[in-house]
Amino acid sequence: MRARPTGSKVHRAWKCPASTVLPQVDQGDKHEPARRSGKQVHRYLQVVRSAGEAAALAEQPRELWPRLKALNIDELPTDLATEVAFAWNWRTRTARGIGTGTDRDYSGVDWTCEIPLTIDIVGVDYGRAIVGVDYQDRAIVECQPRAGLVADYKTGHLRLPAPDIYGQTMLAAAAVRAVYGCDEVTVQLIYIHNDGDHHKVTRTVGAWELDDFELELSAAMELADHWAAEYAAGRGVNVNEGEWCDHCPAYNDCPAKVALVRSIPEELRRLGVTPGAPGQAMEVDRRVITVAKAAEWWIAIERVEEAFARIKQEICGFGAFADIDLPDGRVIGVLRTERRVLDGKLAAQVLERRYPGSSAEAVELRCSLDAFQSAIASRKREGEVMHSKRGTGIIDLALKELEGLGGIGLSTTESVKPHQPRKKLPVAR
Repeated sequence: MRARPTGSKVHRAWKCPASTVLPQVDQGDKHEPARRSGKQVHRYLQVVRSAGEAAALAEQPRELWPRLKALNIDELPTDLATEVAFAWNWRTRTARGIGTGTDRDYSGVDWTCEIPLTIDIVGVDYGRAIVGVDYQDRAIVECQPRAGLVADYKTGHLRLPAPDIYGQTMLAAAAVRAVYGCDEVTVQLIYIHNDGDHHKVTRTVGAWELDDFELELSAAMELADHWAAEYAAGRGVNVNEGEWCDHCPAYNDCPAKVALVRSIPEELRRLGVTPGAPGQAMEVDRRVITVAKAAEWWIAIERVEEAFARIKQEICGFGAFADIDLPDGRVIGVLRTERRVLDGKLAAQVLERRYPGSSAEAVELRCSLDAFQSAIASRKREGEVMHSKRGTGIIDLALKELEGLGGIGLSTTESVKPHQPRKKLPVAR
């Protein structure tokens, strides 16, 4: 079934229209832990300003509290409209509002000509202009939309193009301009880090940039319709390769990627690489690696590495459901990693009580267990121990106090990769 792009997938459709036509691979639930964590952070930011920290935290699992408490709400645009949905018509280059808090319900969208999207943050700055005078010579002031803002929160380790060349934020800007009539729109990506810190990437786009984007996206969607007809008739499609290929669900049926995988053995031989026997390393004729061919080698290596990386990703997808045993004792499967994270504000209180005057340093502790322990170790007095088996060391006692205040949480991450499995203890009989 053909994939119809939404705001989160529009960047790929814009850059490679044929990707919407090719068969899509179900990604399953291997990314669910990261996706769930991202939604929890989004939800907290959505309600914290209006409902308060206590109510917003109550909706979230306790192990996430230290990370959420570390967020600097004053530096985030939580006072603007959140979860605003639009539908942008690529045939007429117009847009309409769908609502707020719709939870991505796009049931009323005309998929033949509309691209729906939901943007995390939307704001409009209304300027004041004198448009005339009344019969008493008083100025008539009219408020007109001058500038808009669209921002989207991003969690995890993903790094995206700048927001003025990224399809999702540019589509949001086009929709805001069409609905509110803004002269220019500030587009922003806000990256939320695991320690509660964040950074913003901000650009401003005007009429020229948005016009160019709208024309390109409209042409891309028309081309997608063309490739859909060609594919249905049993003919091939033309794809465009680039960074948008990462995590593309059409990768396995992409003609460019299939051709690359098939060409790997010949590509290796052309580069002077001789495949070894099973279990042996490949042999490389170093005489073919020259300065004159360095660039050719490098590009070829990147393409081969890309193909191998995707194959590894597919194998890890199998490992998400059942462990795959490797001959060296490792397994490819789900690896769960747990680490303790701290509430920096509560950590500051504990340090201030124990070591007056240390709160200025402690405030900078953004959920860092190592930094908390280092702050205590640097104030160790003669005769004190940091850890003991009885749990009476100065660090042990400070951590117990912090835990009693609810300042220690457990952060659990899941990944699928090769790892050495933990040894199972023998069962007592």
